[in-house]
Amino acid sequence: QDNIYISDGYTNSRFVKLAKDGTWVKAIGTHGNGPDQFSTPHGIAVDGTTVYVADRGNSRIQVYDGTSMTFKTSFTGVGAPWTVQATPKYIYSGDGTGKIYRLDKASGKLLGWIQTGMGQGQTGCIIHQLHAVSDNILIKGSCSEWNVEKITFKGTSATQ
Repeated sequence: QDNIYISDGYTNSRFVKLAKDGTWVKAIGTHGNGPDQFSTPHGIAVDGTTVYVADRGNSRIQVYDGTSMTFKTSFTGVGAPWTVQATPKYIYSGDGTGKIYRLDKASGKLLGWIQTGMGQGQTGCIIHQLHAVSDNILIKGSCSEWNVEKITFKGTSATQ
């Protein structure tokens, strides 16, 4: 529907929906740890009419209906998500320690995780952004390693 969604986490603890012409539609969130509350919402993904918000400080992904902007559920077990991506089958989340978590999109069940980037002396911000090319191929951007990597998932393992 060409709407624009923005995670606004360093000051406002919210996410915002704008219409495709830039008109303000609605903001959701205050600081806290309940539904409709965030602690550093740091990334956002939209798939159809579902919005996934990486609620980094609360170590969860909050899920919203993008049309009504109502809370649906939250997914946990994903470390402190810095980013989130949706594919037709999976939800992926990456954290600052270099872990990429794979969740079943329908249930939110954690299917596993892989470790990227560690062992080279880095700390924090190892995964700052993910881009899903397909269900099994991700592009990872790091702000501590200053690189971009292609990650290919084969079953429960991945190659870089």
